Amino acid sequence: MRKIAIALAFSMMLAATACGAKEEAKPTDKQQQTQQEDTNKDDTNQEDTQQEEGKTEEATGEATVGQTLLNDFKKKAEENNNAKELAEALLTNEVIKFKGATMDVEPGPLTGFSKDIKGFKNGVMFGPVIGTIPFVGYVFTVEEGADVDKFVEELENSADQRWNICTAAEETVTATSGNTVFFVMSPKEFEE
Repeated sequence: MRKIAIALAFSMMLAATACGAKEEAKPTDKQQQTQQEDTNKDDTNQEDTQQEEGKTEEATGEATVGQTLLNDFKKKAEENNNAKELAEALLTNEVIKFKGATMDVEPGPLTGFSKDIKGFKNGVMFGPVIGTIPFVGYVFTVEEGADVDKFVEELENSADQRWNICTAAEETVTATSGNTVFFVMSPKEFEE
């Protein structure tokens, strides 16, 4: 009985502290509005941060995980637009620091989104085998003639960077190549 009580107490302590990472201060609505106004004023100055067609590059000039995978996607999508093959090829990029896997997905509830995702013909998820890494990527193929921009907007509006209980992604990157859509939520860099 004593062993069970100790094990139970230890389990409760572990559960209470497992997700104990400090949350960063979230900006208020006023701060977000000010940041948006500043961004709108600086549209012509793209030295600090680029956010055009899914691009996000830090002021240091070093590409983030998402930017690196985006560039890789653009190169590979010119040669091959097969969603499964693209996802598998992206997992071989040297920026990926985990053992990864791919999985075909169907329209409906998908990891990393707050609502069901529909409007694609084929979809492949790629990500880490271990679920505690804040990374999820998708390559979607939409029907010919479909509104690709509307589908990308749906992805961006439904993305939930805190889909993982104890961790959160730091960036969301989307892009298209014809009717193929690239989507990644990831940390900006992987720690060694």
